[in-house]
Amino acid sequence: MQEAGVPGYETYGVSGLFAPAQTPASTIQAINDDLTEVITRPDIKALLEARSFAVEAKNAAEFQKTIDRDTLKWRKVITTANIKDE
Repeated sequence: MQEAGVPGYETYGVSGLFAPAQTPASTIQAINDDLTEVITRPDIKALLEARSFAVEAKNAAEFQKTIDRDTLKWRKVITTANIKDE
């Protein structure tokens, strides 16, 4: 994007799991623990990184901060550019 004349452009994708609002915290924690165990295994992590994934195991609160940060960022972009839903 910098070559196209857009300085400071940065974007990335985020993958995560979501659950219904009333899911017990113990269930969320158990899923998080199991997923973290899998994606941080050296063989799995290497496979993901070979496909250009940056592996970051986050707990629910950390993931929510990422969602909140990105929501604010893209809300500003959408508002500033006056992007409308078609």
